[in-house]
Amino acid sequence: MAVTRLRGDEYVSLEYKPRKSGTFEFELDADRPVQTYIVGPKALDRFEEGSKTFKYWGGFPEPRKHQKQKVWIPFSGPVYLVISNPDPYQTAEVEYEVYY
Repeated sequence: MAVTRLRGDEYVSLEYKPRKSGTFEFELDADRPVQTYIVGPKALDRFEEGSKTFKYWGGFPEPRKHQKQKVWIPFSGPVYLVISNPDPYQTAEVEYEVYY
């Protein structure tokens, strides 16, 4: 599993390039509750601009420590897993694995 540390109010967007439309699966364990979103390029732009309204195909907008999900991505091209630490003061250590 890969590991990342997210400071308070920090996020990371991880890019994956599946060859065709299909399933996208991830598992995540964190020491603090984190949010996740599975998005395409346009939705990632909206997220990074600070928008609260953007289309996502999966993830957990309500923060959780343990997450596992398998979703169908209806397009080919880049897919992004966004992992966000909503706590403004505490650092979160996150282990994750992605399958596609």
